[in-house]
Amino acid sequence: MSRPDGRNHADFASRYAPRRGGRGVRWFERLLPGLALLSWVLLALLLTPSPVFAQARGVDVRPMDARVFTVDPREVVTVVFQVSNRTGGAADLEGRLLMPEGWRAITPEFPFTLPPGGTVMRLVSFFVPEGTAAGGYRVSYQVGIRGRPGALGGSTLNVRVRPVFKLQVDILEMPSIAIANEPYKAVFQIGNSSNTALTVGFGAQSSRESKIEPAVGTLTLAPGESQPIEMTVRPPALTEPTRDEISLTATAAVGDQGETLTDTAKRSVETLPRVTGKEAPPHSIKTYFTRRVGGSWSGRDDGQNGAGVQLEWSGSGSVDGTQERILSFLLRWPGLNDETVFGQDSWFYVDYRGRDFDVTLGDASYGLSPLTEMGIGGRGARLAWRGEGIELSAYHVGSFDFGDDDAFLQGHQTGLGLLYALRPTWMVGLSFLDQTDNENGHNRILGVRQTVDLTPETVLDVEVAGSTGDAGSGMAFWGNLVKLGAPWRYRLTLLYSSPDYAGYYQNQDRAYLDVDYAPLDRPWSLTAFYHYDRDHLNAQQRRQYVDENDFYWNPENWGWYGPDSEEHEAGIRFNWRTADETRYSVELRRRQRSDLNPAPTFDEVENSVRFGYGKSFKDLNLSLNTSLELGEEYDRVTGESSATQAFRGSLSWRATRRLNLGGYLSWENEAAATFDQAARFTGGASVNYAVSPKSDLSLNVQGQQYNNQNSVIANASYRYRRDNGSLITVQARHGSRYASIYDNGMNMENSIMLSYMVPIEVPTVPRRDVATVRGRAFDQETGAGLSNVVLKLDRLVAITDENGYFMFPSVKLGVYDLTLAGGSLPVGMIPTLEMPRPVDLYFDAGASIDVPFIRGATIAGKVQLYEPDASLLPSQTFVRVGQGVKAPPPPTSEELKPSRGLGGILVEVRSGDQVYRRLTNGNGEFRFAGLQPGTWTVTIDPAKLPENATIEETGYTLDAEPSADQTLEFRVELKIRTMRMLAPLKVKG
Repeated sequence: MSRPDGRNHADFASRYAPRRGGRGVRWFERLLPGLALLSWVLLALLLTPSPVFAQARGVDVRPMDARVFTVDPREVVTVVFQVSNRTGGAADLEGRLLMPEGWRAITPEFPFTLPPGGTVMRLVSFFVPEGTAAGGYRVSYQVGIRGRPGALGGSTLNVRVRPVFKLQVDILEMPSIAIANEPYKAVFQIGNSSNTALTVGFGAQSSRESKIEPAVGTLTLAPGESQPIEMTVRPPALTEPTRDEISLTATAAVGDQGETLTDTAKRSVETLPRVTGKEAPPHSIKTYFTRRVGGSWSGRDDGQNGAGVQLEWSGSGSVDGTQERILSFLLRWPGLNDETVFGQDSWFYVDYRGRDFDVTLGDASYGLSPLTEMGIGGRGARLAWRGEGIELSAYHVGSFDFGDDDAFLQGHQTGLGLLYALRPTWMVGLSFLDQTDNENGHNRILGVRQTVDLTPETVLDVEVAGSTGDAGSGMAFWGNLVKLGAPWRYRLTLLYSSPDYAGYYQNQDRAYLDVDYAPLDRPWSLTAFYHYDRDHLNAQQRRQYVDENDFYWNPENWGWYGPDSEEHEAGIRFNWRTADETRYSVELRRRQRSDLNPAPTFDEVENSVRFGYGKSFKDLNLSLNTSLELGEEYDRVTGESSATQAFRGSLSWRATRRLNLGGYLSWENEAAATFDQAARFTGGASVNYAVSPKSDLSLNVQGQQYNNQNSVIANASYRYRRDNGSLITVQARHGSRYASIYDNGMNMENSIMLSYMVPIEVPTVPRRDVATVRGRAFDQETGAGLSNVVLKLDRLVAITDENGYFMFPSVKLGVYDLTLAGGSLPVGMIPTLEMPRPVDLYFDAGASIDVPFIRGATIAGKVQLYEPDASLLPSQTFVRVGQGVKAPPPPTSEELKPSRGLGGILVEVRSGDQVYRRLTNGNGEFRFAGLQPGTWTVTIDPAKLPENATIEETGYTLDAEPSADQTLEFRVELKIRTMRMLAPLKVKG
């Protein structure tokens, strides 16, 4: 585990600085007050006298290509960086590629050595995974001292990943916990992100043989249309907890060639038996204890062989589980830098990040801002405090160095920082640095910085600074304007530092502009860039490092070096992407490098054209990226011209699920490196193989030819993970260099390292973010516990035991709803509590929850039809009415007899907001069981009664007692129809 990165040395707006206010303010209203303050500081600095004294420090890393890219998933990106050593002494360096999680580097980084003022080209290639979400990402290439944390310099690329139009399956609803043998609902959504209608087939699967309905189906989706798919999943009966992966795969045929679009969404559901969960243990921090044994040998008796043992204990995590108190530490001793190339320095630090303050002690990276101190590694202490919209920080580094035993930059420094949020989108900062080192002496530096969101996609970051002290009085300006999003993306960086400025950047001018235009609905895009660098370097100080016994470092051979030079580089590239994931590009480039001294030794102009080809072979799981560059270089001082060529290629192949292969190749004779005019070659291959689920093997081989040297480096690494979490790692490296400067023409080094890491859980405090919820379900009348009652606390499940007790063992603090989810309750049993019952664990954590049940009231009845006796019906006895004869009276209610129950009649019972409805069965019967005690109104809907029927009462009001059964009858009487027969009509003609 490495040291903390110094949370405020790179990102101005610390994530711990609270923000306040709201949006909706126009950008110039936010910007003007800050620029006014900066203008006064700038004017004061310009009026300060400035004696000339300059010495840059660190390593300068410059991209030789554009810094903004637009790519597709499964694409390989290749970039060349120019690394210049400005430390004042020879440096043993190594590169570090920082990428988003899941991205894969194709070119491994090996250590390299640069003389003071030396420059080298480094090829960097990485692979964008297929599942990368569309959006903007940052990829950083940093260079630092081998085996030491921190970076002396670096450069960042902005990579935009384009959306890919395809079929998409998402999960809308699925529980995280399911009960064995109890069905639950799963809802997927199938979306058509194409520009044409699709007929989609889908199929669902379970990894644990759960029954899914429907398991297959088809649907038609219009362009841009999405449709949910609701399924019922019934897990099997289980005795042990398990995880069931529920997946839905959608496929659709598109195009004339029958190409198939497919996508799958899946989620793991924890399926539990009748007893769930374990009691939450005290909160702990996961730490790792590592023992390393390593050594190296050169193959000859030159004193370069060595071996040693190193112990390390490290850890990082939340102190109490709230993510508001984070503790990390590292104790590593002794250092193994000299014994093996895999060795690391001794390192000791403790870092605490809290809600209101931070504390760092020991070896760490300390920093303030780009112009004062970007980030320096050393032994010191840092304290930061945060309030409402404000952050104050202070640090002191008692000792730091950037070199080996003969450190070329040593000293100490004290920094103070103030960060204030004027508005949620506008922050200002003040940095003060008191610094002493063996190059510039004692100096004080003051910087003022602001960052403002001009739009949701555009950020302006500006800083001005001034210094005074032994180096004189100087000033510097740094600005960065970044606009992300689509289709336009650009990045502008400006830097100026006067000759006697003593901050991080010294005596440099820089202007970078990168523009990318990539419409989402077009297969083409445009990229353009312009980079300007001017270095004012003191050649005499470069010559301080002299080793008469080493011809390679002899400063008398540095005739190529120009202490004052400038460089212009510009390019414009057109990119084209086809439907089959093939990429073509053509780029025009111009580069000019000039010596600004009175008697210039070089003035080079290079014009070139670069052709690029890349393709993702989806069926083969292979991605390729290549480029060929042809041009001409002309030296205006000598009048000589020469042809330049360059070829670069990177390949990534996933041969199987367990085997990944990669390769890269670079050949160029552009003479871009300042001390290497000969053609340069770099080639390598990598193999990553998952030997088993617990072990993996990695092999990397690289060959280089540059500066009249041939070198080969081979790396091997094997890792084995044990069931208890321990990790065993074996690393080996062989390096050979062939050059005339060595005694026998060859310099060889072999290194090996064996590491054994054991995880150790260190308890900290009892967990305050979780609680245990206990309770009992019981019969209120008898006091007997009710077993097999299923209760839910949101998505958590508990099942009562034979005595009615239940427990949710580990519940994160919050407000939940306790609900009754069923189970084996006796018929008619109902809880006396209103369900769902709110449970507030912030106030009731640890309290027992009793859930009493009673046998609810039952209301039953029948809708009965009453009819007269068939022998009394007038339709059976015809009576001639008239001439004194009267119709017989209809039968009375007492004379009606029950005939049959009326089925399909809607019956409703209501008590306040509680409403239940039933349809009578074929016999006219209905029954409502488990009703809460109280007053209930029972009604029927007369609309379904027979046409010739009447009913006197359509509703009754009852007082229902617990455990009481009440029965009622709705009496429906059939009407008696009297038929009148008329005499025949007589018609007069």
